[in-house]
Amino acid sequence: MSFPHDFNRPTPLARPATGRAARGFTLIELLTVIAIIGILAAISFGVIVGVQKMSTEAKAKAQLSAINLALESYKAIYGDYPMTNQPQLMFDALMGRYGPQMNPITPPDKPLLGDLSVFTLTNPTLVTTPGANMLVDPWGNYYRYVYKAAGITGTSWTQPPLLYSFGADGVGNETLAGGSGGLLDMSDNRNADNVFATGN
Repeated sequence: MSFPHDFNRPTPLARPATGRAARGFTLIELLTVIAIIGILAAISFGVIVGVQKMSTEAKAKAQLSAINLALESYKAIYGDYPMTNQPQLMFDALMGRYGPQMNPITPPDKPLLGDLSVFTLTNPTLVTTPGANMLVDPWGNYYRYVYKAAGITGTSWTQPPLLYSFGADGVGNETLAGGSGGLLDMSDNRNADNVFATGN
């Protein structure tokens, strides 16, 4: 019987590396590899940041949708939306403390119109003092609300309530376009990243 390898024959020693293999990588080659790794890392970081941004915006839209449903429930009960540009009073209205004209309701007849307890509040403990709580967006700023409020520019309000977030930069301009009846001027760069539930 024969074997493909003769175990009695000594294994030849490996020859020392010569030529290019002995020199290793050149500085240019190392820099090229490092540059490629850097480019891939930058691309990966950009993708992660983009996904996080979309996730945060999706969360804001979901929360705005929940607030909007609560506002619709409020209108079904009281006949109109809360008429205010103060987000804390909008929240109090949805807690059943104010009617559409922002007259106090004592005692509250329809507390918590919708599941708003899941939101982040400026005051982490839900208190009964009017004006103490506001709903906070994923960027840590309170949600904006404007509807038929005194001092708002425009001859008449023809739109649904403005319900939105200032977005990631937390900056916006609530001066309504002249005669818009409830629309923000989106030519203002401060409003460019706003996230809306209603209006605009």
